[in-house]
Amino acid sequence: MRGLIARSVLEDEHVAAELGLVQLRAHQRHAVARIRRALRETGGALLADSVGLGKTYVALATAREFATVVVVAPAVLRTTWMESADLARVGIRFVSTESLSRRACDTPIADLVIVDEAHHFRNPATRRYRRLAQLTAAASTLLLSATPIHNNPDDLTALLALFLGSAAESLRPDELAWCVIRREHGDTRMLLPAIGRVQRVEIAGDESVARAILALPPAVPPRDGGEAGRLITLGLLHMWTSSDAAAVSGVRRRLATGVSMRACLLEGRAPSRGELRSWLAGDATVQLGFTGLLVDPGLTSDTEVFARLEEHIAALEELLRLIRRRESRDRLRACALRKLRARHGNDRILVFASYAATVHAMFRELVRDGQAAMVTARGGRIAGGRVTQDDVLRMFRTPRHAREEVKLLLTTDLLSEGLNLPQASIVVHLDLPWTAARLEQRVGRARRPGNPGRLVESYAFVQPAAIERLAGKERLIAGKARAAVRIVGPMAYGGAEPAADMVSAPRATEMIRQMLGTWRSGAETPSEDARIRVAAVRAPRAGFLALIRRGDGLTLMAGGAGSMQRGGSAASSDHGRHLSATTDPRRVHAIIAMAGGSESPVGRHAYLAARRAIAQWLAAVSARRSSGTSSERSDELRLLLRRLDAATAAAPRHARAAVAAQVSRMRGHLSGRLTKGLEIAINELARSTPDDAQLIAELEALIATAVDPVGEPREEPIAVLLLEPADQVGAPANAVSSERRS
Repeated sequence: MRGLIARSVLEDEHVAAELGLVQLRAHQRHAVARIRRALRETGGALLADSVGLGKTYVALATAREFATVVVVAPAVLRTTWMESADLARVGIRFVSTESLSRRACDTPIADLVIVDEAHHFRNPATRRYRRLAQLTAAASTLLLSATPIHNNPDDLTALLALFLGSAAESLRPDELAWCVIRREHGDTRMLLPAIGRVQRVEIAGDESVARAILALPPAVPPRDGGEAGRLITLGLLHMWTSSDAAAVSGVRRRLATGVSMRACLLEGRAPSRGELRSWLAGDATVQLGFTGLLVDPGLTSDTEVFARLEEHIAALEELLRLIRRRESRDRLRACALRKLRARHGNDRILVFASYAATVHAMFRELVRDGQAAMVTARGGRIAGGRVTQDDVLRMFRTPRHAREEVKLLLTTDLLSEGLNLPQASIVVHLDLPWTAARLEQRVGRARRPGNPGRLVESYAFVQPAAIERLAGKERLIAGKARAAVRIVGPMAYGGAEPAADMVSAPRATEMIRQMLGTWRSGAETPSEDARIRVAAVRAPRAGFLALIRRGDGLTLMAGGAGSMQRGGSAASSDHGRHLSATTDPRRVHAIIAMAGGSESPVGRHAYLAARRAIAQWLAAVSARRSSGTSSERSDELRLLLRRLDAATAAAPRHARAAVAAQVSRMRGHLSGRLTKGLEIAINELARSTPDDAQLIAELEALIATAVDPVGEPREEPIAVLLLEPADQVGAPANAVSSERRS
């Protein structure tokens, strides 16, 4: 029975190892098989493998089954994707992440949309998210991101909603593990260097600057309220911990904004928060010659408001003078980088900063040392002048001759995603980003196949302890990392295997696969006959492990004491036995860990208790699906359904049957899988169409062209392995070996 369960779960559908000129590894083929199943059942999947496991070729192997494929990724990865697609012999169309943020943007039609570095779309309030939702409304969607959670669990919900719609807000752990695939390097046979513990490099600084930033008087609040003053303070403090150059750049931008606000107030206008943001682009300030044209009529200025603004501008000017009067910490940072270069000899060093101003300042200090280069969004620079980003990367990876070799590469987080830089063995953080995910992405550039070393060392430049306490940055990063570990899995950046109570559902799924690997034998795969196979083993506690057919796939269910109620479970009792069933991978893993004992007779009472728990779980799932429109759908969709019902009742008697049939068909579609893009389109259609007859006609046309209905998967038990405590082993007279499925 153990062999049967293991082979049934682990036997992936066939995936060819050859992908054009690329040879897929075993873990990549397994991922393709699991993605195929997720796409068939849910219309999408998130591949969240740890950095360096080859997500690009997994995605391209999935794409070869689709006619039209669109890849959405940061513009910096265009060359990487086009070259990889050429090697894989897969045709793709590339759309940059940045282009989806523009006012005018072409959104092509595709059968499959691959979204690389998908965490850029974790905010549903942005234009780029709505554009991506439109692009994926009628397509299968494959999301790629090693770090889908940057701030909180809502990040992951927003991503999964692209193909699950509102249902993403209420996923059970097993449903999460079904569409989120996460493997660590230890789950594969790939040999990658270890990540050393981060080493702190303290940079001395005058705390009077930090105190002056924290003491900044609040700016005039935007017309629509908010915490603009606090955000300005935190932003400036973060820039100052990066470099003096970044702090000066930030203060200048705030001054430009303050002067523009003063001009607006003199005209009797107050800018909104959105309008203030629209004036700023990257590290530079947009020309503000016609500020009055950028704002709507707002609050009339008065003496008090104007005085507060003048106080804020004066404080910024004094802060700028204070930074310039103090000894430049940027020279101290450059000296620390020189010491690291001397310590590590010929090793290549990758240096990251959050701000282009910091990168420019360090490059100016170090360019004369030789073999140094920089890359920002505006391109690359070496000692000889401007070059392309691709040229800088080539000089860092494989220089044509010694005189163009680059051993110190300074860059912003522009290069922290998607690129392979295994030639680097040292990663330096000139500042700490706001998220642990960004830290992992930075280190992941070097921890790649092909790195000749056994260890990737990392250094973080930090401020003295007093200033760290003011910023609270490390506590913030640690808190965000814990949130990601609980839901997705551990991070490679200095992270160990999480405690048992922090194991995520996707992580538990991989742990299950590893344990089942020890059970694999020559057992037959489950047949389509009508019998449930039953066996029993001795175990410390009562319970069961069931193999459940789920659509065209298989899943595992565990049963145990009432403590297993969490994660979608149903309790059952029979002759003193209290069992609850669950498909939560974390609970399944715990039952598998106890199921390695010797064979035991099958007790009828134990079997009946297990069957009842399974039946109750299946009934609960069916009831949950049937009520999905009221429990998982948006308020707008529930209002639409009520409007359709009212339209049916109001239809003329001779047309009521036809209208009812239309509404019934639409209800069936609307209660199934809806992508976020389709939900948005339906809600907009309902708001813009007051006539019920026209609404029904247009809604049916939209559903017919955009929805690929996914039927409710059949779920039924195939095999049950009972866990029998030694003192409760059933008598052979009560034993059963199989039972016809009802």
